[in-house]
This record gives sequence, structure tokens and C-alpha cells, in this order.
Amino acid sequence: MELRHLRYFLELAKTLHYGVAAENLNISTPTLSVQINQLEEELGAPLFYRTQRKVELTQIGEIFQQEARETLQHAEQAKSRVRSAARGERGYIRVGYVASALLSGILTRLLTSFSASAPDISINARESVMDTLATQVSERT
Repeated sequence: MELRHLRYFLELAKTLHYGVAAENLNISTPTLSVQINQLEEELGAPLFYRTQRKVELTQIGEIFQQEARETLQHAEQAKSRVRSAARGERGYIRVGYVASALLSGILTRLLTSFSASAPDISINARESVMDTLATQVSERT
């Protein structure tokens, strides 16, 4: 099952008309029909009652409608989160520091300021000795 199957299903469930749904999706009516048939075959259950005059959701179709909506919402959230992470707006950073930075208050001010400006980035701060910081950075530890 592909996300497009869910989009096609939801559009048909909304309009209850193959021609209108196909037009809204910018695909042909036969293509929509084939896609819906494939989806029903994969699910092993009919999602729509079809007659010459009307299309209605089956009880199974009503249940699937909610699941399809939630699945597409989750997919959109995942896409949004990944894009946000790719822009550096989400994720985590590791900070190595020496005790004097903590004692002076500089580190606390910097991390507080950074956290306020980038709330979706978590900070993992770890005290180290000066001699090992460069190695830890290069080894990403």
C-alpha cells in the first residue's frame, strides 16, 4: 500500500463520485478505479458500495477512512520533522566543556540562550579535561 492509495481513497470517500474525485486528483477515472480496486484487493475487503447511480462507503470503508487520515497525518509530520532536522532546527548537539567554563557562568549563559532560541534541539553537555576534548570531537564521542 502506498500513500497515494490513501489519498485516492480519501478523495473518493469525500466526494463519493469517481469522476469528481479523479478530476480533483488530476488523474483519469479509470486510473482511480484501478487504484481503489487494488487497495481493496490488498486489504481483502470492499471499501465502497457501488451502483450505477451512487458510491457509498462500507462500514469497513468508514473504519479505514479514519486510519487513512491518521496515517497521512503521521507521514506529513514525519516529513516536516525530517525537513526541520535537515535545516538544523531539530535534533541534538553534544557539548564538551572544561570545569572553568561552568564555574565562570559562561557555559550556562550560552546554553540557556541557545536553548531559548532552538527549543527543538536537545543539548548533551559533558565535562572533560582539556587534553581530551579535541580527540573527543574528532571521534564524535
